[in-house]
Amino acid sequence: QEWWSTTFLNNIKSIGKVLLILSPWNDPIPLTRCWCLWEIKSSLETETDLVVKVPQTDVDKCLKMLDCEDSFSASNALVAIQAEKSEAFLPHDKEMIFRAIEDGMGFSRLNAMVKKEMREWFLGMSDNLISSMKRTGQEKPRVLGKMLWNVGSMLEEFGDSRRAITPLQDALELYIREYGVEDAKTGPLFICAANIHCKLGKYAQALDCYTKALKTKIAMLGEHHPEVAELLNNMANVCEQQGNFEEALVHCNKALRVLTASRVTENHEDFAKLFHTIAGVYENQGEYSKALEYFNKAMLVHQTSLDDEQKHTLMVAKCLCSIASVYLNKAEFAKALDHFQRALQIQIEILGDEHPQTALTYNAMASAFRDQGIYTKALEYYTNALTIRVACFGEIHPETAATQHGMAVVFDTMGEFAKALQFYSKALIGMITSHGEDHLRTALVYSNMASLLRKTGQYSQSLNLFEKCLKIYQSTIGENHPTTAGIYNNMANLLMCQNEHSKAFVYFNKALQIKESTLGENHPSTANTCNSLAGLCLKRGDVGQANEYFGRALSIFRAVYGDDHPNTASVYLNIAAMFVKDGEYAKALQHYISGLGIFVDVYGENHPTVATILGNMAVVYGHQGEFERAKECYLKVIANWEVNFGSNHPNLVATYIKLMEVYKKQKAYGKAIDIYSKVVFTPNKCVDQTKSDIFIDLAKCLEADGDYLLALESYHRALVLTVKENGNKHPNALALQNKITALNKLSTSWNKIDNHYPGG
Repeated sequence: QEWWSTTFLNNIKSIGKVLLILSPWNDPIPLTRCWCLWEIKSSLETETDLVVKVPQTDVDKCLKMLDCEDSFSASNALVAIQAEKSEAFLPHDKEMIFRAIEDGMGFSRLNAMVKKEMREWFLGMSDNLISSMKRTGQEKPRVLGKMLWNVGSMLEEFGDSRRAITPLQDALELYIREYGVEDAKTGPLFICAANIHCKLGKYAQALDCYTKALKTKIAMLGEHHPEVAELLNNMANVCEQQGNFEEALVHCNKALRVLTASRVTENHEDFAKLFHTIAGVYENQGEYSKALEYFNKAMLVHQTSLDDEQKHTLMVAKCLCSIASVYLNKAEFAKALDHFQRALQIQIEILGDEHPQTALTYNAMASAFRDQGIYTKALEYYTNALTIRVACFGEIHPETAATQHGMAVVFDTMGEFAKALQFYSKALIGMITSHGEDHLRTALVYSNMASLLRKTGQYSQSLNLFEKCLKIYQSTIGENHPTTAGIYNNMANLLMCQNEHSKAFVYFNKALQIKESTLGENHPSTANTCNSLAGLCLKRGDVGQANEYFGRALSIFRAVYGDDHPNTASVYLNIAAMFVKDGEYAKALQHYISGLGIFVDVYGENHPTVATILGNMAVVYGHQGEFERAKECYLKVIANWEVNFGSNHPNLVATYIKLMEVYKKQKAYGKAIDIYSKVVFTPNKCVDQTKSDIFIDLAKCLEADGDYLLALESYHRALVLTVKENGNKHPNALALQNKITALNKLSTSWNKIDNHYPGG
């Protein structure tokens, strides 16, 4: 194996090309031979050109598929590659090759890379043929149009919506020229183009195409036909994406009347689809009871349907996932995970553990664990989803990017900003490649990256990304959309960090006005902005207005979620902060304890927010002089941070230092010094050891504890750092020199530190 892993690999690299002959094209023999796989693997590992060629007879067979009614047989052939099913004459060779692949790039990545090469070959061949046909005019428009249609559909299947729309629009122009706008043959192409426009976030174009398709359907089938209802349902979905929920419900009600008039039975899947859409609109409006009612209606239709049991069982799984999503919004995590688990079990039994739908549920469950603060479990499920999606779609695909984005959010929440940025960058590449710079999914990645940059103090870079994101939303879904309001909210938070409170107030109010006009005055998202505005008013010293916004947010959250929801708790916590600012510590503790009880009940004691609340309570106890209680809180915080983030996280270090301050107030200097030893003088260097303040604090503790020699040493280290940063004439440097001199004079019995100061 060593020769094959070194000499052979180097020879492949020096040759510079590896030729892969695909024959037959839809089940290539080389991909069933282990030694051929070894050559392909070597090519990919050494970044040598992998040249794909197909015999002309196979090319002709392949091209025929572009002129057939169903192009998906070609698409399926390009996604059905499984290198792990290859064979070798000698079992030892197969074992050696498989082990090398598994220890290296793995079969999932190898399959994905081979699929990518095959797809690029197929699409390149298709482009060449279509370009030739356009140039020579040798084919009838309807033949060329059908080929363009199939190529566009395959590109969509591969997740490349941005490239798919061009051949589909070309096909549409040919069909309109050949058949007319209202012909039955043109209608399905309008629908296909509308679907792509939706994926690209071009909702106005999507509605235009659906409207034309609807007109064709009505002319051909009449007003009361199930296919008319299906198009109305699609239009409702577009309106929902635009944030136009009332218009979406209008389309849904029209579709419901059409289905009822068409005499379709109520256990028909068309009713299930429509119920699912209605439920989604209600979920976005924050009307969770109605959403659950309609998702359950949809599920009941699938459960009682008599045809195609497997298909309807999978649709039951989809409904279970949707119901789980509603329970997530309600912070009812046990119910959410139960429904996800039931869905996952169905999908694994029918589709297996490596199917895209299974990956979708893994991804959703990961988000549920993330929201609960169970980050290791979230990363485990995201990793499962990512493995499947890379194997099925490749490294560059919007679904792969969506999982990478989810993982980035977890690392971001954990404070592992370098890892988060790495995954955000991967997700961004996937979204831009698939959807383009100006897509909503691209904007979402920009938004979260901007928030990360805000957390790390990179305010100008953060603002640039938020502004880029805002332009995308304004050009796609418009100014008056809840998602656009969300960006204004984020920009206001950034301005608060920069103490630009007046500008922040303007942006929060913009967000509030948009949410009130689109979602209504009593929507949870409206309440979130009221809560943020209250916090800003508090910072500006406007306690009266803060109280007003707090009251409004609290009443909305109670009405929608009840008294025991984390969002309700978040208002209690902000009100507590208001009382702290006013010095009303007893009232502050009362509200902190109320908020803490809710978070512990919903998330458990190890959620990071629980640690944050305990830390705030410790500060209040410190103000009251109740140092024992403050100490108890800080020790719980430390235990929480260690469980969630490990022993070398900035939050943990900050808490240790706060605990040290409590020990100093209790005159327990020995314990304070122990903390310094734990967090300052460690190999990991959790604390910045180039800052003089750290050593000044330590010196004061040592001096108070009577350990004057070590106190002198710490003062001296602080002096070295101060002089290095500010020079020996700086007031801080002079003060430290005086302190060392005074401390040296206290006794002549010590082995004094040599009074030699840098630069002096």
